[in-house]
Amino acid sequence: MTSFLLDDAQVPEDEKKKAAQTAQQYYHLAYTYTQRHQGKLYVMSGISGTGKSFVGRAIAQHSNAVHIRTDAVRKHLAGIGLNETGSPDIYSPEMSRNTYARLAELGKLLVEQGFTVVLDGKYDRLAWRTPLLDYAQNTDIPLQFVHCTAPMDILRDRLQTRQGDISDATTDLLNQQKKQAEAFQEREKPYTVTVDTSQDWDVETLV
Repeated sequence: MTSFLLDDAQVPEDEKKKAAQTAQQYYHLAYTYTQRHQGKLYVMSGISGTGKSFVGRAIAQHSNAVHIRTDAVRKHLAGIGLNETGSPDIYSPEMSRNTYARLAELGKLLVEQGFTVVLDGKYDRLAWRTPLLDYAQNTDIPLQFVHCTAPMDILRDRLQTRQGDISDATTDLLNQQKKQAEAFQEREKPYTVTVDTSQDWDVETLV
């Protein structure tokens, strides 16, 4: 209705100017609503007990992001409840491949709709990180790996005292996880920030 005033001969010029300014603001607002906003991918990394889910939640809250955990996806694929302890079968190499593939699929789907997404898992294998890096570089989607670390004695203490978490990780897995973890490669390093969660850290430095 505002723009119709511009063609009305009975409307004074100063009113037409105001109407033109108002119409321009409405058109600009409508245009912004039709544009797809660019999302961003945060990919948490670290062995059990490093605090990656705690940091991931902080990033999600700060960035209004969708937070997706491998623990939840894995148990969903296995058909068990989040608070149930999974059998060794759900941690097989095949199930891990399926879990990380599904996590990547969900992340891409959401980020392409303009959402910021936190993918929360160990991501300690190149096979799990490389597809996300390739995707981000091919689509110009912003990507940030957030690699969490802490001394082993602190990791053991955290896992021994952990309560109310959906993860099944126990202290006897730590040495194996540390041995099997694959270091970040040169092409990954520009996209990677490392956080020692045994020290003070600020979410502002991660987003």
